[in-house]
Amino acid sequence: MSRTDFSKSIVYLQAFLLGIIFLGQILVSLINAETFVFGTKLNGAQAVAYLLGNSTIGIVLTYVILRRARLGTMLCLVYFLYNTLAVTITNLQLFDKSILPPIFVIGFIVSAIAFLLQKVNPEQKYSHNAIHHNINS
Repeated sequence: MSRTDFSKSIVYLQAFLLGIIFLGQILVSLINAETFVFGTKLNGAQAVAYLLGNSTIGIVLTYVILRRARLGTMLCLVYFLYNTLAVTITNLQLFDKSILPPIFVIGFIVSAIAFLLQKVNPEQKYSHNAIHHNINS
């Protein structure tokens, strides 16, 4: 597997994870409008607004990462870190346990790998359009 193929796979993996998170948060907002944010319980309209806002940010990041992977990767790092911290702090406050959310941790690790690859090889184009253009050339 070439470096371009690996970079392309990481971009698509990030987009896939963001899509799964989007669907999950939409389903939660429709089925049970309740969520916890940093240990604070949100119900009803507040929960729906938070979940839809967070899922919308995720889907916008999917678009950004497919168009401008460098910017999208940095934003994904922040997004996954925020959500990891929110869930972990909530678990600590409610259950006195530090339980890491697997999908957000995986997303953070994948984004960190993508970020490091971009730093190691800054000339390499990581956007979907650039990768597609290089393959067809």
